[in-house]
Amino acid sequence: MKTIIIFSIHLYRYIWYPIYKGMSDAGIDTRLCIFEPTCSEYSLQALNKYPLGVALKKSFTRISKCRSGEKGGYDPP
Repeated sequence: MKTIIIFSIHLYRYIWYPIYKGMSDAGIDTRLCIFEPTCSEYSLQALNKYPLGVALKKSFTRISKCRSGEKGGYDPP
């Protein structure tokens, strides 16, 4: 299961994210990631560091913070 999730994150990072970034560069307000590391990198690190259930919970919690008034910044798993 971890392998499928990791593959999905890589798919997002190499296919969708460049399109999303291009939209932002073109002046469309997409508000790229406010955290360091990005949410996708955070999720990959969490999946490598924690059991699947814990990693998914941490990843969803992190993603839910996005654009919810959080200031962002450095936030490692």
